[in-house]
Parts: sequence; C-alpha cells; structure tokens
Amino acid sequence: MRARRGQAEVDRIFRYDRLDLLVEFLCEKIGEDVEVGIKNVSPERSFSLSEERELREFFRPEYRIYQRAIFE
Repeated sequence: MRARRGQAEVDRIFRYDRLDLLVEFLCEKIGEDVEVGIKNVSPERSFSLSEERELREFFRPEYRIYQRAIFE
C-alpha cells in the first residue's frame, strides 16, 4: 500500500484470522510479551448457498481489497 500525500503509510496488514502473527510482531517490536484478548466475536452461523452468493456480491469490493493485500 502506498501513502497519499499527507497521509500515514501502512507498512503492515494482519489478517483477522491470524492475530497470532500480530501478537508475535508486537512482542518482537517492543521486546515484551503482549496479550491480546478477543471480544465482540460473532457467533458461528451457516448460510444457504443463495445467501452466500448475495453476500459475496454485496462485499465484492472488499473481497478485491483483501485479495490484493494478501496475494500481491
């Protein structure tokens, strides 16, 4: 990711499902153990195939951002 003029630059992005990597990074950065609690977790829910298609279509722009951040 590149910073625009006058904006802060992002040099690390951590996947939500891999918070262990964030904790490891923070521990190395500050030289101490860091504990990160988990709050506000949504309950597991299954979706029908049609609901999943609708959600993927609705969130298509976010999926593109995710794909570019992870795989480029």
